[in-house]
Amino acid sequence: MELSGRGPFRINCKVVCQSQPVDYVSRNQTTFTGSPQRRPCLQGTIFCVDSAPDVFPVQLKAVLEDVSENDIQNAVIDHMYTVIAGKESEGLSEQLVSISSWKDKIDLYSQHLRGTTHCSSQYVRTLIDTAYGRIVEAKKYDPDHLKKSPMRSKIVLMRCRTQPEALAACPSDFGLSQYTRQPVDVHELQAEHSDALLDLRCTPIVHKYLDPRLLEDYSQKNLCETYSPFNNTFLNVADYTSED
Repeated sequence: MELSGRGPFRINCKVVCQSQPVDYVSRNQTTFTGSPQRRPCLQGTIFCVDSAPDVFPVQLKAVLEDVSENDIQNAVIDHMYTVIAGKESEGLSEQLVSISSWKDKIDLYSQHLRGTTHCSSQYVRTLIDTAYGRIVEAKKYDPDHLKKSPMRSKIVLMRCRTQPEALAACPSDFGLSQYTRQPVDVHELQAEHSDALLDLRCTPIVHKYLDPRLLEDYSQKNLCETYSPFNNTFLNVADYTSED
């Protein structure tokens, strides 16, 4: 098993919120007046990139397949070593095969990293614990509790055209209509899942849902960086004094 930042292991689920104005009192506490139905609430637009609560477990299972927990641990350690040390490990993968304890694996991982990085031992241990912990928690993910109270925000799904066979029976909106009271807008991307955020359609799709005033302010903003072409030249007083 191989983990790669741009490979199939990465699962995109980027969320961008555009909030509408809400009345606040001191310490950012919302002021509610009137009946509950008329109370102001924080709303926005949520952009999901080729993933959703219902399909995330399916996507993760398709990536991990039937890989054992021991192999996942070894793959994470081998990948994180390459990320931190900037090179492939020498003999680390072979030694990990005979170790079953996660703690012992981290000890071996730390020993191999000595002299290859300026990071402290505590830092590299915390880093790999976090990386593996996210995979463990992702496997436990259960989105059912989110369906109990659908949000008022708009959800926009940008899904890739090519989907794994496991999602063949999944609706076009990835089941996101269960999580919002508004209709879900679905846009199709040409890129593969691992490169979804690099698709040129992403930017215009997001701009379509932004506040026109925000786009107008941005279009009129001067984005040029000012600089001096002679910033390394000292002022020569003689050049600015007139001859008598």
